[in-house]
Amino acid sequence: MISHRSFVGSIVFSMPFLVEDGVYEIARHFLGTPVFLVGNFSFVVVVASVLLYRSDIPDVRVHRPIFGLIPRRLVGVLIVSFITAALTMTVWGRLDGVSAPVGFARVSVVWTAASFGAALGDILPGQSGGQDVNDVVRDLLNGD
Repeated sequence: MISHRSFVGSIVFSMPFLVEDGVYEIARHFLGTPVFLVGNFSFVVVVASVLLYRSDIPDVRVHRPIFGLIPRRLVGVLIVSFITAALTMTVWGRLDGVSAPVGFARVSVVWTAASFGAALGDILPGQSGGQDVNDVVRDLLNGD
């Protein structure tokens, strides 16, 4: 399930990074040492999953995992936060005139904060009452 609260949480947590030029320095560091970029992605996935599934705030369970292994809620939070980081950086002109690797590294820095906000936004008020994306697709295909 993808919650609108994930979007709001990612916006709130990523806003300070959109105006901070330190994002450029961190992105340069990631590009200079790609192992740190990979480490950052791993860090984001681990912390977001711990926030979603190991915090005692709500009782969140893995429901219908993708391929029987990957939690849908985690994937939704990570995708929403990444898209939010990329879109806000584009709209605010923080990616103007940069190459793809540089832009990707910059987005990954903002995505780090956005993903934590998205995870917290998703769990703090309780579980989302929205439909699972597979149910929406199935309904569209069946014409319901």
